[in-house]
Amino acid sequence: MVESYQGFPHIDLKLTDKGTAKSLGGGGNKKVTQTHINLSNRQGHGSKIQELVSSLISDWKITQQQQEEDKKLILPDSIPLILQIDPETFDLDDLRTSEIEIISELEDGYIIGASADTNLTELQKKIEKFFNEQQGGGVIAKILNILDKNQRPEFILSPKLLEEWEQIKDEQVYVVEVGISCLGTTTKLRDYPEQKNYKKPENYVKAINNWIDNRDITYDEWDDLASKRQQDLMNFISNPKYKYNGKLLSSFIEDNPPQFSEAPDSFSCLIQISGLCLKDLVFNFSYIFEVTEKDNIAEPFSPNGEISNISNISLFLQPPEKNAPNVCVIDSGIQEQNPLYQVKLPNSLRSPGEEFDIIIEITLSYKAEPRRTRRNRRKYLSTWLDWECSKQGEDPKHFLGRVLANYNVPKDADKGDELFTWTLGKEKHYKTIKNVSRSVGTIQKDWAFVKSYNLRDAFCIAVVGHEGWNNDPYAEVPYSLVVSFEATQTDIPIYTPLVEAQVETEIQPLIEI
Repeated sequence: MVESYQGFPHIDLKLTDKGTAKSLGGGGNKKVTQTHINLSNRQGHGSKIQELVSSLISDWKITQQQQEEDKKLILPDSIPLILQIDPETFDLDDLRTSEIEIISELEDGYIIGASADTNLTELQKKIEKFFNEQQGGGVIAKILNILDKNQRPEFILSPKLLEEWEQIKDEQVYVVEVGISCLGTTTKLRDYPEQKNYKKPENYVKAINNWIDNRDITYDEWDDLASKRQQDLMNFISNPKYKYNGKLLSSFIEDNPPQFSEAPDSFSCLIQISGLCLKDLVFNFSYIFEVTEKDNIAEPFSPNGEISNISNISLFLQPPEKNAPNVCVIDSGIQEQNPLYQVKLPNSLRSPGEEFDIIIEITLSYKAEPRRTRRNRRKYLSTWLDWECSKQGEDPKHFLGRVLANYNVPKDADKGDELFTWTLGKEKHYKTIKNVSRSVGTIQKDWAFVKSYNLRDAFCIAVVGHEGWNNDPYAEVPYSLVVSFEATQTDIPIYTPLVEAQVETEIQPLIEI
């Protein structure tokens, strides 16, 4: 057996259990948020928001009046907004109930919005309720600021265009890609029915069919709104009164593409316009959320994420060199619920009488659909993944009970001492390197230095799926998980004992929760 593994091929990572994950969030005292501070200062905060809203409406009316005087009449009848909200307390439905459409959700609590109610009637009603401590007015405490229209470029333009913004010439012709939101005030599908809420099977089936019908209607509504906004954009850039030089250019996706490339919540297109039109778009076209110069446009993936002309190419994992110190276990698959993997560790590696320094590395890579209008990390992707591992000395069965819901933990299962000291960790303020989190992107890597005697007979990793912008229960996420062990003393045999331990794991039955 030893000789057959001298090429150091990857060892398969075995799936042992899967099920619904528990919430692993921490407790502690509630944080005092800006929302709480604003609630204790209703008169001051309410007056501030009321004044900002009045100023916004007044500026918009002036812009509309100028449009009418110039017989321009090309703007969609919608007022643009940029708000700063309290990310700790704010629910986006708070805006939708105020008849405000979310165009783009940015980092640090900034939101680009638009309202077809150019008097912001519902928002003004909630300000009055906030003053009078009435139900429905609490949302005002969560709105920290409403920004001036002149600040829109810094939230919409690419860094290069923003740097050159003051030098944009009215008569100069520019080629840019623009992103336009097209979800309206209905930005999320209803939650999929849960069987536990229905006593009769026929009622559950009926609820599912209704959900499917509503989903299809919602998609049709988004398509209709996208078509309307495409026409609004064309009317805007091709205005005959002004020399906007507006022209829709060929798509860069394929040879004979449609004029617009549609995304789940937006569409984008390449246009040729004058500098005057560019300025007008950024300041006054309320549904725009992104403008990028042509040179900064990356070629997107072809449909279904496939790359053309590679159908005959085969990919193979190559084994490391014979003298490579790392031992890897690797797996790839589809995220269905929450898979749990286990690496069996040999007795020789975790002997209490030994004191080896072991480096454990874990890398998780996955693929999910992005939404360009959702720049917040957890809402940018359709589904996002992260991983959790067992504690030092934690029994695998206790780990299962810690990460899976509805799992009965044996009373004699060892709880473990403490978490491994990961270099990055899941939180920016935690672990060895501060202000960095391993969970930010779709490629997550972290490593820890461990004494061999702190290891137990099994090292467990759970891959956990989280809802992003997609609440479709049938959504799947392809991923790859790699675990690597390295003994810092290179003369210690580690590979062969690990291989033999995994062979023992293969004959154990797979338990599905």
